[in-house]
Amino acid sequence: MLIVTSVLHNDVDAYMVQPEQARGVTQGVYLVTDEPDVLCERAKASGADVIIDIREAPYGGRSFTCRDREGHLWSFGSFNPWKDEPAKTSGNGYATEGYTS
Repeated sequence: MLIVTSVLHNDVDAYMVQPEQARGVTQGVYLVTDEPDVLCERAKASGADVIIDIREAPYGGRSFTCRDREGHLWSFGSFNPWKDEPAKTSGNGYATEGYTS
């Protein structure tokens, strides 16, 4: 389960800002799904701002990225690093191939 919350005017709010306040997105979430094409079509049909359309990902699988109403980025894809062959790393845990920064 993943619970995502907006700024709710509680104690945690002192540590949160919206992307507009930060003048950009400060995080992104990638959610693994077996049906990224179906989710992309549903996102488009519901009026989501799909900023990177569904495509073959260089690291494997298919993925797309959209922005929610508050400006946060969400990526959905079929690449599962625990199931598929992981990207090559430099030994420090950071990918050296297959990902862009």
